[in-house]
Amino acid sequence: MGTFECCRSAGAGVMLPWTEVVGVSQLCAVNNGYIANNAARVEFTLPATSAVGDVVRIAGKGAGGWRVSGKETRTYYSQFLRVWIVGGNLNTAREQLAGCGTQTAALSFGGWTGAVSAVTEEYDGAAWAAGGNLNTARYRLGGCGTQNAGLSFGGYIAAVSNITEEYDGTSWAAAANFLLRYYVAGCGTQTAGLGFGGYDGTPAIQPHTRHYDGTVWSAGGDLLTARALHAGAGTQVAGLAVSGFNASNLSTSEEYNGVAWAAGGAVNIARQGLAGCGTQNAGLSFGGYIAANSLVTEEYDGTTWIYGANLNTARRYLSGCGTQDAGLSFGGQGGTNVTEEYIGGIQSSHLNDCAELLCVIADTSWKILTEQGNQ
Repeated sequence: MGTFECCRSAGAGVMLPWTEVVGVSQLCAVNNGYIANNAARVEFTLPATSAVGDVVRIAGKGAGGWRVSGKETRTYYSQFLRVWIVGGNLNTAREQLAGCGTQTAALSFGGWTGAVSAVTEEYDGAAWAAGGNLNTARYRLGGCGTQNAGLSFGGYIAAVSNITEEYDGTSWAAAANFLLRYYVAGCGTQTAGLGFGGYDGTPAIQPHTRHYDGTVWSAGGDLLTARALHAGAGTQVAGLAVSGFNASNLSTSEEYNGVAWAAGGAVNIARQGLAGCGTQNAGLSFGGYIAANSLVTEEYDGTTWIYGANLNTARRYLSGCGTQDAGLSFGGQGGTNVTEEYIGGIQSSHLNDCAELLCVIADTSWKILTEQGNQ
């Protein structure tokens, strides 16, 4: 992102006051500075009345960029660039685990350590600490919810499991049984959860969806394509199923509206054993298996998947949680104790993301005096 001097004087030695604009439009006043901070483009209108030597300064901060109109029209864009950074290691290295929560308040549970694990750990944005163990150790299970209100369901012990447990921030308690499923995906909350896909006990890959209301599971709409080893994101009424496996790796994603699944955008790299987080319109998928463990990250805007920053450690059978802007990946084969955090910064994708406009003819004409940013 471009930089500039906020203390520089304007006109006849006037110090510029700065205003952060979080809306989508702003009428500028002479000898003022503005910081555009919105996910949508911010429209700035130059003053109708001005004197020679008056100045307006504008800087970009939000992802939507900004445009100036009035006596001078030009468009500026900035965009988020995200990157995975190393977080605190899991205390118990695991793969085929489940997780939920946020980047700074995450929950990991179950998995495989060489044996079936009941371990639960809680993450605070820096380190993992022991939580209450699952009552029944499982791996290849599904999960959703928050650190203090988690939900685990299905999985595998010595055979496929239908066990559901609820977490209260301290301990797990038995709840109504789910379907017999493993390598199942989930999303939502403890009182509005969604579980979908996975292998049954035969084993066959199934398309079934179930809703959880905090008490019982009930039937939802079937996936268009039965899948297992897929990722999930979103909520019970705005869910997202991503990639996975059925005879071969699937490139398709599907969107759920609380009743039925519909086709979503195709991922760029079909993978199985991947993880996901975020929402239906701001999803994140990462890791998995292609012909080897994968580093690939992709971001979804509700229509199209685009490449994000690669994981530092290629992994499959990992878990994740959080949002597209603040994601968390942990565990998995290839890095069973690894945790990585997905964080964003802003960089100009236009020549400029800040500019100074100078009035050169009173009430009539402005020109770009200085421009700064990254090419």
